[in-house]
Amino acid sequence: MRTNNKSLKYYILCAILTGLMLCGCISSSKSTSTAVTQPDMQILPDPAKVKPGNTFTFGRYEQDNDPENGAEPIEWQVLAIEDGKALAISRYALDALPFNDSYINVTWKRSTVRKWLNGEFYYSAFNSSEKTVITNVKNSNLSNRFSGSRGGFSTNDRIFLLSFDEANQYFSDDISRQCEATAYAKAKGAYVSSQGNSWWWLRSPGRKGSDSAVVLDIGYVSGVGYAVNDGANVLRPAFWLNL
Repeated sequence: MRTNNKSLKYYILCAILTGLMLCGCISSSKSTSTAVTQPDMQILPDPAKVKPGNTFTFGRYEQDNDPENGAEPIEWQVLAIEDGKALAISRYALDALPFNDSYINVTWKRSTVRKWLNGEFYYSAFNSSEKTVITNVKNSNLSNRFSGSRGGFSTNDRIFLLSFDEANQYFSDDISRQCEATAYAKAKGAYVSSQGNSWWWLRSPGRKGSDSAVVLDIGYVSGVGYAVNDGANVLRPAFWLNL
């Protein structure tokens, strides 16, 4: 009877491996990766420190006009605390955009800037955990008290521009309303006065339906407004933070 050398080698190999496993020299379990994906988290503002007049950082947006180093944290100014929520507005004007792409009679509800703020800006500036504390609020949009130009229907907004009345209500004087644009907004074509301030949009109508109210570089709230398709006025987004 002839011996099958291949079979004999196979049995010898099996015996050796079994012995090694019994001695603990070889582990039968596969190694697993220890890499952990970082959660989509942001240290949210401390409610105890969110007080009118204070500032906090929240979300990110390009500001220094150097995209290679990434977006910078957005600094927000607290204007008021009401019903467990804080009204916040960007300390600096973040971008230069027209209120509406075309020069037509348009209300806040139909404006392209509202679509941009609640679309592209909202989804790019805030991560999923930050979005959970941004309140969806109902904003009233009153007609121009001087000319009667129509303000349009109420809107549900997460991110919005202040109204004519809110710009007067939540700031103490003209100086406190003055605003400087970021380097990025300036590069986008923002108007800058000799004092370094810009004009920022409000959501209320101007004297005509094709104009929108603005805050001038000197901080004066203008109900006359400016042509809605002007691209040199800047944006100070606002929102209600759920505390």
